[in-house]
Amino acid sequence: MNKNFLYFFFILISILFFLLVFNYYISEDNKKKISLNRVNLSNIPKMNNDSIAILKNDTNNVIEFNNGYNFQGQNKVHRKFWDLLKKNIK
Repeated sequence: MNKNFLYFFFILISILFFLLVFNYYISEDNKKKISLNRVNLSNIPKMNNDSIAILKNDTNNVIEFNNGYNFQGQNKVHRKFWDLLKKNIK
């Protein structure tokens, strides 16, 4: 008897929860809040763009690309994948 009562109680609570959530979701207050929030979200980027400061670009020629071929007169290191495998097999 107690087991059936607990099942009934849990089902009743679950149904009540979903009904209350659904009722709030379709309420007029919630629809007004959603529409007001959408209007405000579209206005926020317009207000923030006016207060952003534009900075001068000072990063010209800061990064120098090293491709590995700038070293003249030094011995080249041969890095061949198949030669490494042949050494490991022996």
